[in-house]
Amino acid sequence: MHLVFQVPVIDLRQPSQVSETINVWPTADMSRAQVEELIKKAPFIRNFGKVTSGTEGYYCNINCVKPGSMHDKGFPLNESVTPIFNINKILRAGGIYTVHAEIGFSDQLESMLKFNAPKEPVHISDILQHYISMPLLVQDIVNSKDEISNTTDVEKSANHWAAIKLGDLGSVLAKNYCYATTKNKEQPAANEYVINGEACIALTFAADDNIHLPVNAEKLDEFNIEGSIVQLYGYKCNFKQHVFKVWLFQLNELGLLKSHTVLSELQNRHVNLFRLNSEKETVRILMNGFDSDNSDPALKNYLKKTPAKIFKKERFSNPQGSVRNFALQSEEDNVQFATLLEEKLKKVLDEHVRANLKNLENKMKASPPKKSILFITSNPTDSNPIDFGEQFKKISEALQSGTDRDYFTLLPLASGVERDKVMKILSDNTPDYIHITLHASEIKGLYFQDSAKKPDPMSAEEFADYIKLLTDLKKPDAIILCACNSLGHATAVKQYCNFSMGTNYVFPDPAAIVYAKKFYDALFNGKEVQFCHKVAVQGIKYNRPPFDAIDDNEVYNIPQLI
Repeated sequence: MHLVFQVPVIDLRQPSQVSETINVWPTADMSRAQVEELIKKAPFIRNFGKVTSGTEGYYCNINCVKPGSMHDKGFPLNESVTPIFNINKILRAGGIYTVHAEIGFSDQLESMLKFNAPKEPVHISDILQHYISMPLLVQDIVNSKDEISNTTDVEKSANHWAAIKLGDLGSVLAKNYCYATTKNKEQPAANEYVINGEACIALTFAADDNIHLPVNAEKLDEFNIEGSIVQLYGYKCNFKQHVFKVWLFQLNELGLLKSHTVLSELQNRHVNLFRLNSEKETVRILMNGFDSDNSDPALKNYLKKTPAKIFKKERFSNPQGSVRNFALQSEEDNVQFATLLEEKLKKVLDEHVRANLKNLENKMKASPPKKSILFITSNPTDSNPIDFGEQFKKISEALQSGTDRDYFTLLPLASGVERDKVMKILSDNTPDYIHITLHASEIKGLYFQDSAKKPDPMSAEEFADYIKLLTDLKKPDAIILCACNSLGHATAVKQYCNFSMGTNYVFPDPAAIVYAKKFYDALFNGKEVQFCHKVAVQGIKYNRPPFDAIDDNEVYNIPQLI
């Protein structure tokens, strides 16, 4: 398994004319002789490395990052840890305003799975979270000068290493790069003029029955290398406040990971996708603060050429349009250039480029479709109170911390629901997931309420008719009935949804809370419904303190997924 983490660093010091930078990268306006002379001098980016010319342009090592011992940092499989090998840390020049920081490594997860099959499947979403959370040591010069013996001695602070996680690397790396390439070390304007863009990840792996793709991964492309099919998926993964665009390259056999031809072809595709992400991020950041009257001429030229280059037909063919569209997505809150076509820009951008910029803006504001979750509850008078508020709270907390939170939305709580309004609530919201918490009777049905808040039960037949009618608008993915003796209702609606969960006995309220928390923790982290149910059942089984059996029925056996 190969993983490459890439973060673009956008350098706005030149167009902003705020500080003099060290000339370490060859620029487009240099002659061949000037480039050769610059490389001959072997410029060295302090705390990074020597600038070198390679097949993909100019690059240097990232010496200010130390991964440390990798043998104990691989993905945990059963009781063993997958070792990591072949670590590389590269900083590449991506043009006049952008450099790409790439940290990549490989592990032997697929090989281990061949000889050590796990009890439960290995999920790509868990692998990504593990490696995004991988600890690193970073030479944090800018933030550490005042922390070391109350001194501003640069040489002492250069020896200070801060512990961070890979997913948090971007902002620290941008500050270090700014400091390393600024002549005035006292005021390196990293916070204002050297900014990290949204990071992305490329993960290449061999298909295995024990490795499960994230449920929300979208297939974008399929291509052939040496007679073998490679499938490309797009997936957005959340980590803290960050969102990572993930490219998942699935090979159909393990041996291809050792093929030089295959790896070279995949590397070329990685380069194109990383470059596209960096170009998009550079345009986004430049346009958000663009001043057409006072901008550097090179900036104007960049903004005229880059959007057109992004939409070149030869770069991404029509069948690959979905690849480009996914690559151009950004977090909506960060896309601010909605007034691109104002009159003042017309003197800078011609019609063709303005159209491309508008197209770029639309692609960047696009986001994957979200699946909705509707929580319905009713608690008629004269019935035991149900703590549905705690269930809803646990679901909300799970959504906020989930890796797949961008793929879901939690609809407003529908509480105190009357039986004759159930169909309207369903049709108004057309949810993908329906979670119902209330009392129920095996004979009378689900206890909704009437206008006087008295019990008004709904039979399995009536409930099934409502769900059947809902399918004319949308077929639900799953219906979760956290209600006593609701298995008959779950069975009745199964033909109208992909999954349904009901209970075969009395289901205690505390157990329903545990089930909801565990089920949605898994769902919001890229797991399929069957696995989510297993996790929820285990949560009840191993709860502390344990749940007492009810009439010889173990509580964890009461919820049943159909």
